[in-house]
Amino acid sequence: MNLSPLYTWVDTHRDECVEELRRLIRQPSIAAQDQGVKECADLLVSMNRSLGIEARTIRTGGQPFVYGCLQSPSGASSGGTCGAAAGAVVQPPEPLEEWEHEPFAATIVADRIVARGATDSKGNLMSHLMAVRAFR
Repeated sequence: MNLSPLYTWVDTHRDECVEELRRLIRQPSIAAQDQGVKECADLLVSMNRSLGIEARTIRTGGQPFVYGCLQSPSGASSGGTCGAAAGAVVQPPEPLEEWEHEPFAATIVADRIVARGATDSKGNLMSHLMAVRAFR
């Protein structure tokens, strides 16, 4: 498989992808404090749907779960399945005085985003969503 078109797409859309990640990071989703998790789930449903992924929030006895299903572009079964699992909840940012930047501001410092969840939960999740966007 020739991946050159995907690499070109990523290079061309880099700034858009970074802004989508920053948008997700700016939505606090601290499960331990029940802060913003439902709103983050709603945002993820919206982001998934914008990529053509059938998505919905499944309410549980605790925090919500976002489920998505991706059909082939033609709507026909391609005979293959692709699954991905990722979390969007983050640990509490305290102690706040230890942060050089606001933990949910998604501040760009040099070539990095500094924020709670930028490189683990939300960063990983967004890489999956942007891969779908690039392939589509």
